[in-house]
Amino acid sequence: MIADSFTQFAGRYLAAAFSDITIVHPETVGAAPRSAGVLLANGKVVVLEVAERNLLGGASPILLQPVITEIATQLSQRPLP
Repeated sequence: MIADSFTQFAGRYLAAAFSDITIVHPETVGAAPRSAGVLLANGKVVVLEVAERNLLGGASPILLQPVITEIATQLSQRPLP
């Protein structure tokens, strides 16, 4: 799951939907998109949670084309069976 600080308030509810979850902040994804892409590609579910103001304002590193491209590359190299 790629999630910003808003997820800390929802954390206790995530256990109802996920038995195994890894949460990575968008800044971390922006700094290491290949590693984040591999992490996401090795999961069965990919979730993105970002405050709307960060998306609309273009402030989230998840919007950077190199980040999107690398994550897409990693996901496409590991399709689910």
